[in-house]
Amino acid sequence: MAMAYAVLLGVVGYAYFPALRDRFVGNPMEAVVNTSGRTQAWDFYWGVAQVEPLFGRGLGAATVANTGQLPSAFTVPHNEYLRLLVEGGWVGLTLYLGTAAIAVAPLVRRTGTAGSRAGVAIGVWAAYCVVDNALSTPQGSVTFATLIAAIAAGAGSPRAGEPVWPAKPVVVYIAGVSRSGSTLLERAFDRVPGVCGVGELVHLWRRGAVGNELCSCGTPFRSCPFWMAVGRRLVGGWEADRVYEVVRLQQRTGRHRRVPAMMLRLESGRRRRESQAYCRSMAELYSAVAAESAARVVVDSSKLPAGAHLLARSGLVDLRVVHLVRDSRAYAYAAQKTIPRPEAPGECMPRPGVVRCSLEWLGFHLLAAALRGCSSRYARLSYEEFARDPGRALDRVMWVFDRTDHDGVVELAGATATLDLRPWHAVSGNPLRFVEGRVPVRPDDQWRRGLPARSRWLVTVLTTPGLLNYGYLRRSGPGSGRWDAGTEAGPGQVEAREPSASSRG
Repeated sequence: MAMAYAVLLGVVGYAYFPALRDRFVGNPMEAVVNTSGRTQAWDFYWGVAQVEPLFGRGLGAATVANTGQLPSAFTVPHNEYLRLLVEGGWVGLTLYLGTAAIAVAPLVRRTGTAGSRAGVAIGVWAAYCVVDNALSTPQGSVTFATLIAAIAAGAGSPRAGEPVWPAKPVVVYIAGVSRSGSTLLERAFDRVPGVCGVGELVHLWRRGAVGNELCSCGTPFRSCPFWMAVGRRLVGGWEADRVYEVVRLQQRTGRHRRVPAMMLRLESGRRRRESQAYCRSMAELYSAVAAESAARVVVDSSKLPAGAHLLARSGLVDLRVVHLVRDSRAYAYAAQKTIPRPEAPGECMPRPGVVRCSLEWLGFHLLAAALRGCSSRYARLSYEEFARDPGRALDRVMWVFDRTDHDGVVELAGATATLDLRPWHAVSGNPLRFVEGRVPVRPDDQWRRGLPARSRWLVTVLTTPGLLNYGYLRRSGPGSGRWDAGTEAGPGQVEAREPSASSRG
């Protein structure tokens, strides 16, 4: 291919050599280089620019400045910067160059190796603007735009040594706040054929790969056969350097205060590169888990909306969201309990105060609801609905998994629904992840008696907007045991968005 290009270039050069020779050295009026009269034109238009040097003479002024002083070919100065100086002055020229730099900088910064090619192309074109109409004529501007578009299109090609995955991993992300029954819900999902639940993967790198905490199978992470097999499928495996790099990227990118900037696409080039690098590591992990477990869908109960927003906007995974909601007062009550962490002797789960619980509940659910617009499938489910009738609740969300049934997941023992919890490999989460055997599923309303009245009213006041939105302050809301009537998607029901062709994973 390189030889073919060389031969073609030689033929073109030979054919055009006479014209090029006459163009550059054939003018007897110019002793050194033939500029076809450009030097005289530049002197003329420089003088025109001095009439209004600060703000210029207005758009189009350069095309009417030559009233016979120069040959008719010079209706423009054949120098884009000089033309901008005539029409916009130094202020206009500065604004134009600054705007152009802002426009092309992201392309140069975020496209990796292709960014250097874009930088060279832009530099060559910027130099060419000194001697010709490189942007103000169709033949110049269209060629330049085509070149940059071609470079940008090739920027997404995988680099040498990077893994190429045959398809995006399908991930169902449980979003919301902790102490909301996500572990029990995930274990129900894990019983569905073709689905693999793995706990809160957001903590895998720090608590598992670094801290070597217990897997839900009861084995330390670095001794667990499942996670060791997953590591062998990863580039770099569980090597310390790679793990610490992912932890660093996670700490820098997975912050909830950055979600508004993600949604408005206002992140800087460095932030975008870090986010994409972290999401590549997570996508690789999801793919390795799916391959090792022979599952089509991986369930991640990390709950943190910031991580889900990162994944949704990376385009590296087919992200589907189950937005799990629980009454804020029940969450505040559960958060006050002292619950030991079996995987870390001597440690207990965090116990935030009621004010922090309230603010987290509002903020996290607001950000989780925003995932509706960027995930390929979204369903909202209340914990109270799942606890009252897990079979019916699962019926409503199975479409997120591309299924219509969940045969055998929920069993009935008299009037009580039970789940048969089988061994699995989950990192981090509620201690329920270590429990095996049949577990009854029933509503938990201990907060109504156990949460002090002062705390209850404080949480109610602080979270009133969310409680109203999710129906917890209505008589027939999720916590009352009755369905709302006459609503399109009642508070105790699943609120779902069907997939469309334009949905992004």
